[in-house]
Amino acid sequence: MQQLKIASLFSGCGGLDLGFIGGFSFYKREFPRHNTQIVFANDFDKDAATCYNSNPLLISDGSLCRLEDIRNIETSEIPDFDILLAGFPCQPFSNAGNRKGVNDDNGRGTLFEECERIIKGKVDKGSRPKAFVFENVRGIMSCHMPDGTPVPKEIQNRLEKLGYSVSSKLVCASNYGVPQMRYRFLIIGISKELGVFDFSDLDNIVKSLGIPSVSQRTQD
Repeated sequence: MQQLKIASLFSGCGGLDLGFIGGFSFYKREFPRHNTQIVFANDFDKDAATCYNSNPLLISDGSLCRLEDIRNIETSEIPDFDILLAGFPCQPFSNAGNRKGVNDDNGRGTLFEECERIIKGKVDKGSRPKAFVFENVRGIMSCHMPDGTPVPKEIQNRLEKLGYSVSSKLVCASNYGVPQMRYRFLIIGISKELGVFDFSDLDNIVKSLGIPSVSQRTQD
């Protein structure tokens, strides 16, 4: 199988990236290294980038997290990739914040447009990415664009125009072995010629690997 190349935006400390590269132990089990390579990582926050670059698993492929505002990075500066990971800022959508959404004073509520820009740039030059995974808080589900379109629907519409089948779902981390009751909204796109992502596959994988839920772990 050909190695899949990954580009990561708003990388934080690299938790999402770790899941895609593997090569770690979790709940007394060893998870093998996947046939993937991180070719680009980026974050605006200095502490996040420092944490990312201190993890030997994340930088084993030789790609350090670049400390810079993604809005200042040209698509041409990002190596071609197969999968784009992006946990764009959640503060404008979080119930714990002011919930200004796309009207956020710092422009954080429209940073999903940077994901669209980069994917479009690769598509236009003939290097279509195979897939993308976007992650955010569940509050994004009730935020809207100026014309009233829900933000998740706006993202779906834009990426479908670029040739992707887009699926989304609110998931709880505890159902997948993570020891916290944290909900996250996932938006997953697959290039249309490759099919459609089925969220039931997540449950099937967890079951096949024997990963316990939080309630099961409490009983152990």
